[in-house]
This record gives sequence, C-alpha cells and structure tokens, in this order.
Amino acid sequence: MNLEAYDLAPLTYDGLSHSYAETATPHYEVTGDGLMAGDTVYSVLINGARTVAGVSDITLSNAIIKHKEADNSYTDVTQSYEATYTNGTITIEPRAITLKPMDYYHPFTGHTYNSDSTVSPHYTIVSGTLAPHDSIVGITITGSLSAVDTIPFVITPGSVLIVDTNEVHDYTSVAPALNMTAGYNITLQNGELGVSHRATDPYEIVLKGIGDTVEYNGTGQGISGWQTTEFTFDGFTYHVVGVTSSIENVTNVGDYTTTISGDPHVLNANNDDVTDEFHVTTQAGNFKITQRPLELTAFGLTTEYDGRTHSAQDILYPYCRFTNGTSLCGGHNI
Repeated sequence: MNLEAYDLAPLTYDGLSHSYAETATPHYEVTGDGLMAGDTVYSVLINGARTVAGVSDITLSNAIIKHKEADNSYTDVTQSYEATYTNGTITIEPRAITLKPMDYYHPFTGHTYNSDSTVSPHYTIVSGTLAPHDSIVGITITGSLSAVDTIPFVITPGSVLIVDTNEVHDYTSVAPALNMTAGYNITLQNGELGVSHRATDPYEIVLKGIGDTVEYNGTGQGISGWQTTEFTFDGFTYHVVGVTSSIENVTNVGDYTTTISGDPHVLNANNDDVTDEFHVTTQAGNFKITQRPLELTAFGLTTEYDGRTHSAQDILYPYCRFTNGTSLCGGHNI
C-alpha cells in the first residue's frame, strides 16, 4: 500500500505561508495494492509548508490503519500492511516586480548630485507589487554627477533587500528566514541623472579693471590687472582667465581708461572650463595722471646803500628756488 500526498497547485509568492491543508481533503490518496475491504486509513501524520519562492515537500508518515468491525468498533491492523509514502510538493513561484531609480535633473550649480538628491525612497516600482507587509529596506543606487552631462542611475544587482516589516524591525541584521527577497523575480531598469546648462539663468560675473591715480612724472606710466578674478557662487569658487585690462605708456595729465582684450574663460577649482554657465561682463579701469605740484620762491637781495635803485634784475640767476619739497621732473628746465 502506498500513500501519495497531493501536490498543491503552484502559487505566486504573496508573503503568506501555504501548507498541505490547502490541498483537497484528505490531502492524499491510496495507491498501489490499496486497502482490504473494511480497512481504512484511520490517521496519518502530514507535514509541509512554504512561504518564500521555491519548492517544499509535503511528507506523509506514521499511518495508522484500522478495520471496521460489525459492531462499528475499530481494530488496528497497521501491522498487516507495508506502507510506503510518496511526497507531494508545494510550489511557490516568484512574484515579479520591476524596479527603477527615480530620474533627476538639475541645472549646473557645482554641487554633486546622486540618488540621495531624489525624493525618498529614491526608486519606483514600475510593474508588479510587493506582497502585503513586505517592504524594500535596502537598495544601492550608483551614479553621481556635477558637470553638465547625462548618465544612468543604476541599481546594483543583489543589493535589494525585502523583508516582512511585521516581523523585522532591525534591518541591519535580518535572519535568513525573514529575508523575503527570494520571493521575488526582480527586474532592474536604469534611471537617468542629468545636469544641464544654465541657459536661461547664468551666473553673473562683473570683471572690474583696477584703477589708480598717479602724479605726472614726465615719463610713460600705466596699470594692468583686475580688482579680483575670483568669484563664489553656491559655495564654490571660480576664477576668470584669458582676458586683460591694461593701459601703458601714457604721459600727459588727464583721465584714461584701460583697454580690455582677450576672451574670458571661467574655470572651477579643478580647472575645468565652465564658461557656458556664466555671463561675464567687463568694466574698464580708470587711470588718472594729476598735475605735479611746483612751488617757486624768489631769492631776496641784501646790499649796502649805494644811492642806486635796485630791482629783481640785481638778483643773480636762477633768481628763485624750489620749496616745500617740490621739483621739476628729470630733464625739465625753467
């Protein structure tokens, strides 16, 4: 005599435990030589349950067989049989879900963007659903970007951790029996991370040439340079290169402006050219040459009375001197 457990029709993982009790009563059938007339399987031990995806056996053992007498009493005839057992199966098929990182786009700011820049939980379930009480408590998404570009957000294969949150509260240490990830057939799609040009809202830089006021000295003078070439936006410092502000070899008293030449380029701290994210305006510097102060004091004349009329003509050349520290420029004469 053989007892053969019924198979449970395949189920899709739903987070619940399924057992032999879901098969048709009495959960087995008698095969082989069968039972003699009046004999019946009085009891049998049946085991078998499964929650996660996979296959488990439904096992039979310890069958007790009794014969029904005319007075409706039962006599144990187990020893009259050589019982064998055939296992049934419980098949739980994986639950299909598709996961995709959330897309994220932002204009250039110099900051580095990654999956943490997106709204929690940083991914979406594109298709399928989680079983009741199951939650994704672990997932690794790679991809970071600061420069203008577009790259994929990628979920690292094997990084997804799904648990029954009714049973697990410490996600740093999950017992294998409570890890429900195996209950899922997980398809991974890529998201997208993009940093765009600041086309309609560039950072504004005003590059101002240095100015100066000097005193006329009879020779060519000039200035060159900028008040500053470093500028900070959103916590990042940039510097401008490739453009000059200068004036050279002007001599005469007057007001002058510097000449600006070149093509400005904006570099970040790594010397990457990020000029496209900026609008650069240049302002010439002012250069002024002022008059040189000159103070002359005439020499006096002291002489004995000689009856003549004396005048400035009696004073010997050069008739005067420079005072208060003033002087002519080199090579100049009165």
